[in-house]
Amino acid sequence: MVTVFLGSARRILRAFYICATLYLLYIICLKRFSLEEQQSPQKNKEKYTEVPIPSIYLQNIPNLTPHTFRYLLEPDYDVACGISRNGKARYRRDLVNVSPPTDEPKKEQVIGTGGRNNRPLLVLFLIHSKANHFKHRRVIRKTWGSVGKRLSKMVFLLGNPQNETLQSLLQSENKLYGDILQEDFYETYRNITLKAIMALKWASLYCPRAAIVTKADDDMFVGTMAIISNIIKGFIPRRKLLLCKPVFNGPVQREGKYAVSQSLYSVTTWPPFCFGGCWMASNDVIKKLYEISLMTPQIHLDDVYVTGILRTKIGQGLQRVANSQILFCHGRGDPNLVWAWWNVTQDTTNYFKTFKGREKIMDCFL
Repeated sequence: MVTVFLGSARRILRAFYICATLYLLYIICLKRFSLEEQQSPQKNKEKYTEVPIPSIYLQNIPNLTPHTFRYLLEPDYDVACGISRNGKARYRRDLVNVSPPTDEPKKEQVIGTGGRNNRPLLVLFLIHSKANHFKHRRVIRKTWGSVGKRLSKMVFLLGNPQNETLQSLLQSENKLYGDILQEDFYETYRNITLKAIMALKWASLYCPRAAIVTKADDDMFVGTMAIISNIIKGFIPRRKLLLCKPVFNGPVQREGKYAVSQSLYSVTTWPPFCFGGCWMASNDVIKKLYEISLMTPQIHLDDVYVTGILRTKIGQGLQRVANSQILFCHGRGDPNLVWAWWNVTQDTTNYFKTFKGREKIMDCFL
């Protein structure tokens, strides 16, 4: 009798301890996650100063940089994106070499919010990847990409590796998972801006019902449920949003990997832009960024180009996320760090052990 009573007491105490731990984690995350609007130069001179942009980038030149690359691979059709399947043969995987349509889908092809099949799509995750990053994609699918699927969609973005063996493997991968979008531009670092524009285009034209678009690199851990939860609670607005870890007064480098020549960009300081590993924007902002990109000269630094130059042209401010590790963690090219962070976040049975584990992998943070 005493043994049964003690066993029941232990189970009750264990359940209480788990509930208390989860509640404490929720309170801490809620307090640490906050948005801070980018302040005016007069109020925040130490973080932001007006930076001129060369006039060539501020002009709107029609059809200057048309993005007309054909799709090699496409993700599965998803009604939640808001585009009707009717007339959209582009979504059939057997039509590998179909050129993308050049016009925006007609209004009657956009599905309304009613109907049992129209689940709300709160977040569209667009992930920059490389053809040979099979492990990176596999880790994401098994970790942060495996949760919140009812309210989110994940698409990996690739260029053309121009390698028949790799391309065959990618076709098999997409046949299995249906989550790859690939365009026919050469997969190289200098073309990373083309990949960014590809993302803006696809989100704008073929997934307009996604409330928030989250761009991430394939070495990032992203707090999927934290993002979804904060959207539902209204902490992340669904319009006029560009949320990120901003970079202020970034110098224009003339040497090295990130070098941009003076003839291409004469100013010595970049406008405020987002850390490129992960940032979020509402779909109305994504559409504006895509449209203005077609009339703006490109540079190969996608974060500076999209969230700095293009953002400035459309008059969009930056919203800064305090304590960015609540939402994302940078693995610096190592998918094993993404696994490590995932394992730590899943350990909710021991509050102190969880945060001790967090300290051990702090080097994966920004």
